[in-house]
Amino acid sequence: QYFVYRNLRTGAEAYRAPKYSLPAALAHVVDLVAPTVRLPAETISPVQPAAKTAEAIQARGLFNTPKSLRKLYSVGDTVGISAANKQAVTGFLGQHFVEADLDEFHVLYFHKSGVGSKIAKVGDDSGVLSGTEAMLDAEYVTAMGANITTEFW
Repeated sequence: QYFVYRNLRTGAEAYRAPKYSLPAALAHVVDLVAPTVRLPAETISPVQPAAKTAEAIQARGLFNTPKSLRKLYSVGDTVGISAANKQAVTGFLGQHFVEADLDEFHVLYFHKSGVGSKIAKVGDDSGVLSGTEAMLDAEYVTAMGANITTEFW
């Protein structure tokens, strides 16, 4: 006994049986009985991807920017106010940061001109090129702990 199954959204119809059986005497010569109980898979049309502008991605929280992290940690616009506060970034991997790159990061992502963007270099300063790890540390320590005296060791 067959029934008509109708997709309410698309109107597509399929004739199927809720169950079937095959005589044992025929089983050795039959490889496939179809379509009987399975409904067809629904075809999904491809979707055009949304524009992936930096602003759209940042607005959806897909980047860890100073703005999104300050919101996540409830820091808001708070900056350090005590001259006694101090924080440090360490360069154990032999990497260094470059002041110009740090300034550009603050202009692009933190939008606080000069706030927390200066770092005093302490100890060996033989590095000329920046390292990814050192730059990330310098950028986010100064963005999250803005207006706090910062040293790079």
